[in-house]
Amino acid sequence: DVAVTEGNASTVNANFTVSLSPASAQTVTVDYATANGTATATADYTAASATTLTFDPGQTNKTVTVPINGDLLDETNETFLVNLTTPVNATISDNQGQGTITDDDPTPSLAIEDVSADEAAGTFNFTVSLSAISGQEVSVNFTTTDGSAVAPGDYTATASTLTMPAGSASGTIPVIIVDDTEVEPAQTFTVDLSVPVNATISDGQGLGTINDNEGLPALAIDDVAVTEGNASTVNANFTVSLSPASAQTVTVDYATAHGTATAPADYTAASATTLTFDPGQTNKTVTVPVNGDLLDETNETFLINLTTPVNATISDNQGQGTITDEDPTPSLAIDDVSADEAAGTFNFTVNLSAISGQEVSVNFTTTDGSAVAPGDYTATANTLFIPAGSPSDTVAVVIVDDSAPENSETFTVDLSTPVNASISDNQGLGTITDNDGGGGGQPTTVSFQDGIDGYSGTRDTKLLAATPTTNEGSHRKVQAESPDKSSLLFWDMTSIPVGSVVQSMDVTINVANPSPQGFELYQLHRAWIESEATWNEYASGQSWQTPGADGAADRGSTVLGTITAPSKGTITISFDAAGVIVAQSWVNDPASNHGFVVQDYVNSPNSLAFFSRDEANIASRPKLTVTYVPPSPPATSLTTMLELNATENPTILLPETIALNPNYPNPFNLETRIDYAVPEPAEVRLLIYNMKGQLVRTLIDESQPAGFKNVLWNGRDDVGREVGSGVYFIQLVVNQKRLVGKMVLQK
Repeated sequence: DVAVTEGNASTVNANFTVSLSPASAQTVTVDYATANGTATATADYTAASATTLTFDPGQTNKTVTVPINGDLLDETNETFLVNLTTPVNATISDNQGQGTITDDDPTPSLAIEDVSADEAAGTFNFTVSLSAISGQEVSVNFTTTDGSAVAPGDYTATASTLTMPAGSASGTIPVIIVDDTEVEPAQTFTVDLSVPVNATISDGQGLGTINDNEGLPALAIDDVAVTEGNASTVNANFTVSLSPASAQTVTVDYATAHGTATAPADYTAASATTLTFDPGQTNKTVTVPVNGDLLDETNETFLINLTTPVNATISDNQGQGTITDEDPTPSLAIDDVSADEAAGTFNFTVNLSAISGQEVSVNFTTTDGSAVAPGDYTATANTLFIPAGSPSDTVAVVIVDDSAPENSETFTVDLSTPVNASISDNQGLGTITDNDGGGGGQPTTVSFQDGIDGYSGTRDTKLLAATPTTNEGSHRKVQAESPDKSSLLFWDMTSIPVGSVVQSMDVTINVANPSPQGFELYQLHRAWIESEATWNEYASGQSWQTPGADGAADRGSTVLGTITAPSKGTITISFDAAGVIVAQSWVNDPASNHGFVVQDYVNSPNSLAFFSRDEANIASRPKLTVTYVPPSPPATSLTTMLELNATENPTILLPETIALNPNYPNPFNLETRIDYAVPEPAEVRLLIYNMKGQLVRTLIDESQPAGFKNVLWNGRDDVGREVGSGVYFIQLVVNQKRLVGKMVLQK
């Protein structure tokens, strides 16, 4: 015999052992079949019939497996049988095994609901629910009990047993209600459960509420929506109704209450005001004046509450008034700011086209133009909040006051993602004018195509996925094609003076294989050497991304220009604003110039090919043309003053204010000289910072007398280590006043 716990799902096996004693030297067989007991196949187990079990010579045990089905029904333990018949070469001493399926499901609980209805309903049906369907019949006794409702005048008392068959989820207990003609308040009685069988009780009492149908008339107030208007007031008229009409005088009090609208700003409040219905009257009006305005705001609400009825009840005690706003959403516009770099801070004003009744917010971020953060200004990005009722607010951008003569430079403050407003002008232009005598140079145009040795002006190569370790730098043509061909281009621009302002840049190529589709130019992020520019770039051990240089490790994400070449021949591609910014960054920091990649990023089906710098005809080689304005020398040189100071009376030549001269030479390789002026004895600090704002070297930190001074920097940090090529900032601090200059170290 075997007993197994059924489980809740799937099956569990009942394994019966059939034993042979003693062991036989012959093959023994016996048939077996299952038979229902209180358990039935297929619901409780999987049946087997006329199946033969074979004992090979020497075997004494065999297993008969019967799958048992799991369920979630609470039920008694159930049994089935496995019968042995027709033995061969053996007899049967015990022909029947009993399988017991042990139930593991919890006993369900009973709960009775409450019923509330008009006495004219005739019958209250109380539903008794099981927490889970049971596999057994469930029963429970019930009886009614008087409350304020008394049998037999208000209902018919009853007591009996409710029986729910196996598999049922609920049952119903009916109680007959008496519909009388007496005016009376609502009355209650209970139906109480007891003596459950095959269940427990979780809620044993159902409350019956008999509502009178001959009672007092009912008062109700409606909801009202009005458009506020722009001035004066408009009335919100609420209707208070009485149903049915009464032969008596009926009164009710009302008062307003704030919702999102408030008094007296949005409406005129009323408190403890009485409304009177004469006999036969069924409707009265409550008027609330709503104030108009010009503020854009959300729709707002207020309430009217009814209280203290006399000779009536209240069926709806609250009316909602909705003040619908009709004012247009205001728009945001940011102004432009132009000032001397000594201003310290540019305050961009963001104006609303009309004052709003809601808080308005908008995201802002600065974007480099010819002015570049952090050297020229401090980049910022945040959210501007304009409080309700305010016409504007400001975005503050800190400006760097350096000592380098330079042209006027620009950056933008860009608005996005407005809340409770639109944007009519999303970009404020900041123009930083120089206060160091710069900006007087004339525009200069220079082209890079061919150098003294024939090739120093530009170099180029291509990357091919099909030949990942082969240098392609000596080909007369370079290519771009999706997904595995890219071209790299580089021009040496160090002849453009640091501090120059780039106005435009374009590239000229001679197309050998045209394409009607566009190909893009992107900035390269890392350096490359033409003789080592293979797909795997063995010089650095870092592979180019696939396809070509199309990856964050290799190129920027901004398109700087698009090549469209539908026919052969020479074409010129003008760089967009982003390309000019890149060129400006290369002039400011020549070490950041790694060149461009020509990339088929849009998966054009065509291939573009153009002549490289290995083409014998110089005019067919790639050419870069840059137009820039060179910086002007300062009007007064501190170096000159220092030289005069060596021979003249120092008291005559004392400076009138602090000054920081551009270092010389700039760019520099081994050493540069920094001239500065101190107008009176002071605590002086001269500090060198890198592009990340990290302090690299403290050149001066002491008290100094007034005079024109200079110091040398050898490109080393405070512990004597050589620093790398790049842009560095000089900061002069004299009695808390600061001046900043830029310099470029090239190694």
